[in-house]
Amino acid sequence: ATGDRRFADAARDMEQAIKVAEKKDEAHFNYSKIIYQKELLMSQDAFAEWSLDKALEEAREAERLQPQPIYRHQQAIILIAQKKYAEAADIYASLYDSDLRSAELFYEASRCKAAMKDTLGQIALLDSCVATFNQPYLKEAAPYILSRAHVLLDANQYRKAVNDLKANYYSLWTFHAINPDNLWAYYQKYPDALNDLAQRIGFRVRPSWIWRSSDEDGRENLIFGMVNDGIAGVPGVLRLTVFTDDGSVEVGGCLDAGFPHPKGIREAMITLPKDVSANSGRLKLKAEIEVKGVRYPVPIAAAHGVNPDGSLNIIRNVNG
Repeated sequence: ATGDRRFADAARDMEQAIKVAEKKDEAHFNYSKIIYQKELLMSQDAFAEWSLDKALEEAREAERLQPQPIYRHQQAIILIAQKKYAEAADIYASLYDSDLRSAELFYEASRCKAAMKDTLGQIALLDSCVATFNQPYLKEAAPYILSRAHVLLDANQYRKAVNDLKANYYSLWTFHAINPDNLWAYYQKYPDALNDLAQRIGFRVRPSWIWRSSDEDGRENLIFGMVNDGIAGVPGVLRLTVFTDDGSVEVGGCLDAGFPHPKGIREAMITLPKDVSANSGRLKLKAEIEVKGVRYPVPIAAAHGVNPDGSLNIIRNVNG
């Protein structure tokens, strides 16, 4: 009941904001994002008036009032969450020549094709994704090239996959004017540097910081600033779960597919059950990757170490 009241208050405030806003399209767009984030990260807290359908309706209303590529992009993101991949793919196709054109846009569209089991379409979009970068490829292109390599391997297109992998490693070596002999000599002298580089191949997720906040009804929230220390995007949906060993607490939610990227921070909020303190010392964080409906455990890449199961103890380390 308290959760319903909290969301009802937010819904009332947003409806009022829409009424008084000068740019009503932006107000509808922001409302759509709020509902989407709630449904994605706090789906366990049901609120009848909010749903992915409602988020989609608000995004479409924003576009009706003021056609903008970003409003169509919001619709595509919601449709993916609804598993309406064909509709989402059509919207992405309409954005390729817009000002949103980017490697990330083509990558997101390729995930739709993957979900539709359209491997050729997925590879074509990853080709377009990589084509947005100039050669020689630098680190910004690496996650997308490696993603394409994995898809090519799965499609038994080994020669093309090797070309992608070779491009990554060759560009690394030639850009710094080194060769394998020099690399080996360097490793003999400074092994830690290259060991660190080896660990970064792939994706390595961890919380850069953890904030605590409280709602009016007394429930506490944990806000995670998730980062990816690797060079590849997350190949699926990352699910975060806060739990206790005795099973009395187990709450969580998912980030957008592919996040966190190798650059930047992606925030995720998890609301704890009532009367559970974030500072209890009993809470742990675990990560899983969800691919085609199957979840796989992902060790959290924390510098100070994790538990044997890959989880991280949530312990307060700042006074005040």
